[in-house]
Amino acid sequence: AAGLSPDVDPRYLQLYADGEEKSMMVTGSDDGRFDPEDAVEFYGTGFDTQFTDARVYWLVVGSRPGRRIDTPFIDIRLDLGQRMRIPRGLRGRGAPLSFPFSLELKEHTFYFAALKNGEKENFFGSVISTEPVDELLTVAHPDLSSPEDAVLEVVLQGGTDSTHQIKVLFNYVEVGELSFSRQQRGAVEIQVPCDLLLEGDNIVTMIAQGGSMCVTLVDKIRLTYWRKYTADEDVLQFKATGGEWHSIGGFSSSEIQVVDITDPMRMINIRGKVMTQDLSYAITVKVPGAGERTLLAFTEETIKSPAGIEANLASSWHEISQGAEIIIISHSDFLENVEF
Repeated sequence: AAGLSPDVDPRYLQLYADGEEKSMMVTGSDDGRFDPEDAVEFYGTGFDTQFTDARVYWLVVGSRPGRRIDTPFIDIRLDLGQRMRIPRGLRGRGAPLSFPFSLELKEHTFYFAALKNGEKENFFGSVISTEPVDELLTVAHPDLSSPEDAVLEVVLQGGTDSTHQIKVLFNYVEVGELSFSRQQRGAVEIQVPCDLLLEGDNIVTMIAQGGSMCVTLVDKIRLTYWRKYTADEDVLQFKATGGEWHSIGGFSSSEIQVVDITDPMRMINIRGKVMTQDLSYAITVKVPGAGERTLLAFTEETIKSPAGIEANLASSWHEISQGAEIIIISHSDFLENVEF
């Protein structure tokens, strides 16, 4: 496929991104053949910058076996519906019922061309002036019994040369305010009691106090709250401490995978026990390693395919024998429009 030889030994397949080899899984590689039903699986992340929204991963045939996602020797998988028994000697530390989870709203509605913002981008969200501005944050599976408050971060950009004073309300309750001057960047972190949180839509309201001369723009709004270990649309990424046991629920399928993505160069596939939980499924795993780890739990139905797969056609423009005085580098889609 896409220029890859069907005779390749899958054990020698290697995956690269940004000049570094990444871990991956190659299904069906034990027979030394890359058959049509075999596949390559890896944890990929896209770009989201002002220049591109795509990241390129390179699949190559190396001279040595490629890096693979490890699987710990501990396997506590049991049949669905069977009561969980964690073997003695494998018992880890207990785990909390929820973890700090952040969601962020950052819109690109207006371009502030006159703003001298250095390397920072000049795109912003809603304009706050004489009318209050409501922004919507959708909160999923909050732990309303948590003794810890949520933290609301509001970042604004001054648009006029006046003093800016902005009241901040969360679900129509005043929780704080910002004060800053001129075309500066104003930011505040506000403690929000858990009992103000709602499952689903939550409204952040910003009200300017300076009349028509007070004009600001929303840079970003970020809410960090304590969230239960429940998947959303069959996916949950969370942080945990090595040695803890965690049960992640809310999955629509029993085909659940959990991967430790703390180190992209050495990821770990964690085996666990799947069981029914009300009308959904849950998986219980032991967090590998020590210290803080980042885990990703998902079902097989959520695994995505690349946006595109194509063979890399080696170029020769860099060779001395070409004898060129000028080199034009372009995407292949645009080369036909270049006039020589």
